[in-house]
Amino acid sequence: MTIRDISRLTNVKNYKIDEAAKQIIDEVPSFRKKTVNGRLKSEAHLSWEEVEAICKKLNLNVLQIMVVKENFTEEPAPDIYEIPGTHKFLEKYKKDNNIKCCNTCKYLIGVTGTHKMPQPYCKVYEKNLSAFGAKVYEDWCSSYCKCNLPKPRQWFKDKAPINLNMYGETDTINGIEKSRLMNSKRSVPNTIVRVNQVGFDN
Repeated sequence: MTIRDISRLTNVKNYKIDEAAKQIIDEVPSFRKKTVNGRLKSEAHLSWEEVEAICKKLNLNVLQIMVVKENFTEEPAPDIYEIPGTHKFLEKYKKDNNIKCCNTCKYLIGVTGTHKMPQPYCKVYEKNLSAFGAKVYEDWCSSYCKCNLPKPRQWFKDKAPINLNMYGETDTINGIEKSRLMNSKRSVPNTIVRVNQVGFDN
């Protein structure tokens, strides 16, 4: 179920549902994976727990909640920003993190080239996987060597938001958690201070 589905069933405007989700983002941690720049993606598929939390925040009446619940279906999340096969791989990875494929190989890196988002590139063959028809989530070769990443990495289409890291998270800046960037002591609290170029400013 998406924000649009909730809106259609309850006659509540999309922006009000989005605002409700924004207000409870700390109460429902799973929203973080489905937000971009602090806003819930309109195409994001929500679980019943997420939908119920939004309904409560909107103070919907019993009848509205009943209609939403009766029409709720647990749909598999489509690959909107991810390349095809990402969600299927992530589900398999939850059950077994020893999956043997290019995506779990230490010789696989991300290279941008003509693309906005990094593309799977093999250091052994020195080519993008797409150049020789290899599927990042399914194939592997005799040079396979397991990498030890803390989470399964994901690959994105060029239309994906640029603030996604390789794990599909949006709470980092250049791979560093935003909360850690704001923890150190500064002359102006809770701000990022511009550093002048030495020798160019008075």
